[in-house]
Amino acid sequence: MVRGGGYMEARKRVSDIRWGWAVAQINHIVNEQIERIDKNDELTPEVKAEKIDEAEKAWQRIMQG
Repeated sequence: MVRGGGYMEARKRVSDIRWGWAVAQINHIVNEQIERIDKNDELTPEVKAEKIDEAEKAWQRIMQG
């Protein structure tokens, strides 16, 4: 597969991002999602726990690379 210059530019931008900054941004988003789940009164406690667990596991997978 031939990739254009846009691919290389995007790869360069991604590689220039500081790891700590990127982790902080994703962590913030994950925490917001968990808070939304927790405050959703339409979900049962069991469903809330399951969705929060899924979000936490996804975050762990991201951190493991």
